[in-house]
Amino acid sequence: PKYSKRSVEATVLAVFDGKEFPQSETRSISTNPDDAPVIGVLLDRTNFYAEQGGQECDTGSLVSSDMSSEFTVESVKVYNGYVLHTGFLKYGSIKVGDVVEAQYDVQRRLPIRNNHSATHVLNLALRKVLTSEQPDQKGSLVAPDRLRFDFTCKNPIKPEEIRDIEAMCNKAILDNLSVYAKEVPLSEAREIYGLRAVFGEVYPDPVRVVSVGADIDAILKNPKNPEWENYSIEFCGGTHVSRTSDMSVFVIIEESSIAKGIRRIIAVTGEEARQAQLLQKSLANEIKSLHSLKGAELDTEIKRFAKVLDPAAISVYEKHLLRTEFDDIRKKFDDAEKAAKALASKQAVDQVKQVVEQNPDQEVFVIQLPAAGKAMAQAAMHVRNLKNKAAYFIAVDGPRVAHQCIVGKPLIERGLKASEWAKCVSEIVGGKNGGKDESATGSGTEVAKIDEAIMAAEEYARKQL
Repeated sequence: PKYSKRSVEATVLAVFDGKEFPQSETRSISTNPDDAPVIGVLLDRTNFYAEQGGQECDTGSLVSSDMSSEFTVESVKVYNGYVLHTGFLKYGSIKVGDVVEAQYDVQRRLPIRNNHSATHVLNLALRKVLTSEQPDQKGSLVAPDRLRFDFTCKNPIKPEEIRDIEAMCNKAILDNLSVYAKEVPLSEAREIYGLRAVFGEVYPDPVRVVSVGADIDAILKNPKNPEWENYSIEFCGGTHVSRTSDMSVFVIIEESSIAKGIRRIIAVTGEEARQAQLLQKSLANEIKSLHSLKGAELDTEIKRFAKVLDPAAISVYEKHLLRTEFDDIRKKFDDAEKAAKALASKQAVDQVKQVVEQNPDQEVFVIQLPAAGKAMAQAAMHVRNLKNKAAYFIAVDGPRVAHQCIVGKPLIERGLKASEWAKCVSEIVGGKNGGKDESATGSGTEVAKIDEAIMAAEEYARKQL
């Protein structure tokens, strides 16, 4: 019944409170909201899928035939062959002998079913694309929101191989293939050409065979036919779609190495896959908009987008394409920034040289530069090498005012100290300053007061000298 019926009528065989098997339980969320116990219920039959084979369990409810009680099922596991439904009593009571309607949560099972069938399709695609690797399954997880598949693979998978694996899975979905399942004697099932099974796993006899696209009855008539290698045929007790189109779409959102020779793929189907596609299109539009930006605005967007792209749950291959385009934009911006800073540095030094050469007898210079950063540092270096001059440089640096002063030793001895000079300017442009007698720097926020700061710097130097 777990493969076909949404609800079944069952009889309670036992109630387990974690230590003992009482005949009944009456403490429910409605009567004991703070201490309603977690209990286990054993039924004579069940349609719930118990956690096994990498697939997460069903959740749902057990409702009494007279509707007087409801038990919420949060977990289903197998213990020594017994399927235990674990959860809590929502209202009413539950006792041995009760007849209940066992109902699993369809909205949870459907995406799990999609993802389990997707692991089978993925397994086949890996074998077809990574032919030289001969990948073997090493583990899996089938959850409502994703699937995880671990497999042997010695070398990193190329982006183009990821693209082909994903495309092959989506072709299987578009082909709307029938999914067949049947219990087959183990000895007969092992004869099927190309059949996949997890190495070391112990399978029951008879064993359930799941085939995507090939009728199992046809397979059993000619099990040695090499053609079966082109189909996904596996031993599996999990829940599956009836047709591959139920999966809607398949997207690989992560591919990585988890151990030497073992790689992992995480993928999504259905609604999660559609959301991944929508996010990818949104990010593609954002990258497109970067081409029209320049300067500080582009710099801000590049830093923001870098933080958004890396963790984005989108197709690994599509992310590779977006990252390639983004890296190209970032490189061009960085190259342009380097060139602009080099030009600004040269212009700043040339500006200082020209002013000093035109005024050889002048001891103090207060100059507004076209840029801060390296340009200001190199201008300061030029003055420092002159030994007997003093200069104050001020520049607008985005939303801030950057300033730096250099004072030669002869002028320090006459009373002009860089640290005090910088303090005078900081009182006008705000922010902080610091340094020593021969050199000081500062950064403020009052960009509109830069002219006032220049006048103050000039006046301060005149008074000190």
